[in-house]
Amino acid sequence: MIKFKQITKKNFGECIKIETGIDEKYLPPIVYQIALSYIFPSKIPLAIYEEDELIGFVSYEIDVSPDIAYDILVFVIDKNKQGKGKGTLAFNAFIDYLAEFDDCNLITLNYNKENKAAEKLYKGSGFKRTGMINKDNNEIIMRLDVNKR
Repeated sequence: MIKFKQITKKNFGECIKIETGIDEKYLPPIVYQIALSYIFPSKIPLAIYEEDELIGFVSYEIDVSPDIAYDILVFVIDKNKQGKGKGTLAFNAFIDYLAEFDDCNLITLNYNKENKAAEKLYKGSGFKRTGMINKDNNEIIMRLDVNKR
C-alpha cells in the first residue's frame, strides 16, 4: 500500500538520499525542493512510502489563479525502485490522494519534452497536453480534469 508522509527530522536524511535515474536529470535536488517549501509554504513536499519503505518523493502546490489547480511540481521514484511498476502505482495513488480534497477538480504538471518516461506515465494516468509550454523552462504543460477520470 502506498502512503504519503510529511518530511520530518526522522525521514529527512533518507529523503535527500533518494537518487534519480537518467530520466529525472531535469530535476533539481530533493533537498532544494524541501528548502523551497520552507521559503514558499504553499509548496508541499511529501515522502512516498510503499508500506514502511521509502520509495520516492513528491511535491505539489495549490495554484489559485485564475482557477484552483493542484500543481504537481516534482514526482520522483528512487532509481533502485524503478522498473517495477512502483512509479505508476505511486503516481496513481497520489492522484487519488489529491482528488480527496474537496476543491481539487484540476491537476496540472509540467515535464521536459525529452523525458519520455514521464510523458508515458502522465499520459497513462489520463493527463492531456494543454497545448501550452511553460516559458520559464520550456516544459510541456499537462492537465487532468479530476471529475472526468
